[in-house]
Amino acid sequence: MPNSQSFLFPETGHGALVFSQCARDIGEAFLENPGAGIDGTCVSDLRLPYLMPDGSMHSVEN
Repeated sequence: MPNSQSFLFPETGHGALVFSQCARDIGEAFLENPGAGIDGTCVSDLRLPYLMPDGSMHSVEN
């Protein structure tokens, strides 16, 4: 599939479309125009922060 795109939705299981607006937007964009490139920038905002023992929150860096 020479023009394929793949998106990994972190912190999700098989139900990403149910729980993630980003996944729904990507799926809808594909269904509306399967031959176009899809903007997947919303995926980078899906990483959940983690709580440190001192109570501070930190985001996961890629």
